[in-house]
Amino acid sequence: MSPVGRNSLMTALHVIERYALNTHGVVGSLYDAHTDNLLTTLPVKTNSISKTYVTKEPVSELKIIDNSNCINLLKTIDIEDELRVSIVLGIVQITKGILMLNNYELPIDHTILLIHYRHIKEEEHLPDDISIVRNSLPHSLSNDRATHIITSVRKGIEFVILLELTNNEYSNKIDSILKKLCKYFTISEANFLSKEDQQNINHLKPTIFTCIDEIRTLADTKNLSDICQSIHRFIFKYKHNIPLSYTLNSVQRIYYDDPSNQRISYKLDPSFLQNIEQKIVPLCNKFRTLDYLFSVKISPQLSKCLKSLIEETYEKISGVKKLYEEFQQLLAKKVFQFRQGNFEEPLFENELNSESLKLLNCELEALHDTVVKLQNKATFINKLKINYNMEYLNVADFEDTNDDQSTLEGKLICFNQQQNNYYLCSSDELLEKIPNNHETFCMRSLEKYQKNLSLRLVFADFSYCKYKLDIMKILNASNSISKVSSLIESNEMNVLLIGETGVGKSTFINAFVNYLAFHSLDDAKAGEPIVLIPVSFLITIGDQFEDKTIHFGQSDSNENRNNSGQSVTQHCQTYIFNIDNNVKIRIIDTPGIGDTRGIEQDNKNIEHILQYINHLPHLNAICFLLKPNTTRLNGFFRSCFMELFTFLGPNAHDNIVFCFTNTRATFYTPGNTAPVLKNMLKQLHADSVALFSKRNTFCFDSESFRYLAVIKATNEMVFDKNQENDFNESWKFSADESIRLLDFIKNKSKCTVNKFHSIRHAQMMITTLVRPILETIRNALRNLVLQDIDGNKRYVIEMYVHSISKSANLCTTCHCESSTKIDSIWIAINSMHECRILNECATCSCAIDKHLPILYTLECKASETKGTCFYSETQQMKDHLLQASFIFTRFLLHTTHISQNPFLPWFDLFIKEEKELYSEKSSSSLNATLCNSLYAVRKKYVEYLNEIKNDQEEIQLDSVYKCIEEILMHPIISEQMEAIKTSQMKILKDHEHDVSLQHPHMNMNEFLNSQTNNF
Repeated sequence: MSPVGRNSLMTALHVIERYALNTHGVVGSLYDAHTDNLLTTLPVKTNSISKTYVTKEPVSELKIIDNSNCINLLKTIDIEDELRVSIVLGIVQITKGILMLNNYELPIDHTILLIHYRHIKEEEHLPDDISIVRNSLPHSLSNDRATHIITSVRKGIEFVILLELTNNEYSNKIDSILKKLCKYFTISEANFLSKEDQQNINHLKPTIFTCIDEIRTLADTKNLSDICQSIHRFIFKYKHNIPLSYTLNSVQRIYYDDPSNQRISYKLDPSFLQNIEQKIVPLCNKFRTLDYLFSVKISPQLSKCLKSLIEETYEKISGVKKLYEEFQQLLAKKVFQFRQGNFEEPLFENELNSESLKLLNCELEALHDTVVKLQNKATFINKLKINYNMEYLNVADFEDTNDDQSTLEGKLICFNQQQNNYYLCSSDELLEKIPNNHETFCMRSLEKYQKNLSLRLVFADFSYCKYKLDIMKILNASNSISKVSSLIESNEMNVLLIGETGVGKSTFINAFVNYLAFHSLDDAKAGEPIVLIPVSFLITIGDQFEDKTIHFGQSDSNENRNNSGQSVTQHCQTYIFNIDNNVKIRIIDTPGIGDTRGIEQDNKNIEHILQYINHLPHLNAICFLLKPNTTRLNGFFRSCFMELFTFLGPNAHDNIVFCFTNTRATFYTPGNTAPVLKNMLKQLHADSVALFSKRNTFCFDSESFRYLAVIKATNEMVFDKNQENDFNESWKFSADESIRLLDFIKNKSKCTVNKFHSIRHAQMMITTLVRPILETIRNALRNLVLQDIDGNKRYVIEMYVHSISKSANLCTTCHCESSTKIDSIWIAINSMHECRILNECATCSCAIDKHLPILYTLECKASETKGTCFYSETQQMKDHLLQASFIFTRFLLHTTHISQNPFLPWFDLFIKEEKELYSEKSSSSLNATLCNSLYAVRKKYVEYLNEIKNDQEEIQLDSVYKCIEEILMHPIISEQMEAIKTSQMKILKDHEHDVSLQHPHMNMNEFLNSQTNNF
């Protein structure tokens, strides 16, 4: 900078005014204006100091600050610009008094009110004549830091009362009362506020800033009215005045005749001061407020339940603090240099527009967002406790890398099992999406607690989990114990086994586990073979080739061996066994494809398979079992392949495995089946090379296992040496392939089930939702009928959901034998009909197509709680559910070829039940009304159905999933779906076989290692 430019910016400060930093300054005190610090005090001739009593009236003002983050509170009480900058940049440290306003943690979105009282009562000063001042002081100065000397001290009383109000608390009435207080402080005989005014302000908590201890300490013990009256008495009786401000003359001006005392302090240009303040004050205020809010308000409350997040935020605050302090120190150094006259560069322009300042602003904004979210979370947790007696649990504390919904829910159920935990599962995203549903869920949980005080209500927060929760849901640990025992852990490898009827899936599973359990065929012959699934097959013995059926293993009701061509396995079965210390393999045996009962049975089997795997967290392999000499694949095998991968999504292609049985005759190769399979994959527009190759193809021979079964079952058949050698070779090859198959599966990424939005998955969700939707509509109609009769009723009919442990049906033909009465309305109690494996009802003789499958039971009870908007909300919910059924029906109509509408049978069952009730029960007129209401809803549904039959407009899949999510937000729908899930898990458990439990000494680890090394 040129000397001319430099001089135009630099003005020496010869006479300055400064607010009194503390109470120690007196006439003759030395002052360093470079740093705004008091130094030592010079001896002054006593007769040179004059005292003048000031007759000015006290000043008492109310100041309102709205945009608090951008305001320097010191500016509102007229502290000098230069001193403010010194304070803001940390050049001078403040420990007490009004200047401590600078350190106040300004609130976010609050209004600040200041009552500023200042009364100057006296002034001590030296004469205006500099030569007299010079003669009153020592001949020379010993302090080389001093730039100024105090020549005048004004004394009196000053204080600030700070009030912090939320935007809702602040009003014109409060403003008016506080202005009365300001006036009250200036008049000694003034009357205090009215009782009403006092009541309006006594809830306000004041913070008092002053150097007068007697006033400052009042804030700790009294309400605002008492504080103000005590201050009033004090200020009109207090005789001891304290320094409030100084006049300072420069050392150069006073010691004009001493060349050694020429220290000068230069004045900062007002525009630079303003620029610094505009940039720094908002940063300083925001950081200080966030730091205080986090350290004092948030961290103590959340440090246990959100420990990792609190630690992470603390690191962020430390990082921002470091950035701020570095920037503050840089500016402080520049200000100090300029005041000394040593600054040569363009003043502050680079620093105030630097990348480091932009970075600091960005980091501070990010920190602000984090702290506000944490503050909201703290408020939310507090509200849960106060309003709903609900504890908070961060689910992320239980989460491991590969956890999914089933795993996390299982961990929740296992957590603190000695307590009867009732979980409301949700997340910030879900709360933001539909906030009203949260209140509904909470109220319903509270009602549960009020009826069962042993419940421990817990809000399970999924916000910080890698797994994202799709819907709010209730998880009742007491009703989910079976789910714990059947929880599919993340360290289990799930293998789905699919094949045509008669391909030998059950035999393959038996053979596979024995290949792993016994090192060789000789070991298997010497030991006790493992028979997971009973097998039977026909052999011929003797010279006359007499037929003999070999039975191996105990009979199983799940296996149908009496009907040739029908799938032997009637229900998905799971077989679990250890393959090393930490990993289990789970093989899922499925009903066969190509059942002789026709395509309808095949459709049912595929539906059952998809329903089964829908409750698995993942699949490690999808194993297609084939024969090596097939020249034509069953058409439904192709259909099954398409259905499965439409459901799982394209990522599942990488988990496909092809296993061939009885391959000894084809030299342990896929034989004629290979080109047929490749052609099918090509027709499906799949990459046949990628899907079918040596790496994912495995050839086995089950003849060695059949040989083992024969010699264990009978001694009537004799095998020669060559045959036995063939069987030994077969066993060894199959055992080696088993190891290769396991190695392939272990190294594959998991295919996550239920993550892919597909038409098939949506169809399954809709068919599962049919009963919950219609049961909820019927109960809504019950309550509306009751309210139409008497709108003053203070209770409603609520449905309570119970899971079941076995598959069951409701017969649509049989008469309902049981019922109960609530108020004036009868409610049918359904009788569950037991299912038999072969599509028969064990309870009645009605045709199976006259039955509706169920997975939960309902119990209706009267509840005394009812909201003021219950009628309209119930009507709205009913209409919403009906509209959803329209959307779902339209979707099913365009995407399926099912012959029966899934909604109409339930409508008809409900109407039949209500007809029976009002025809048989006395005083059942409300059931007739309910029946008419149900019929009207059914009529509306059928009218819509007829409208869309020829409508080709399709509903987008995303719209269907959005509708499903909205429906699941209704608590009673969610509870029914959870009961369905729990029931399905119980039923799955019934079809689960744990080999490690049946064979506790079975340890394959050593065998696997040795086989892998030899392979």
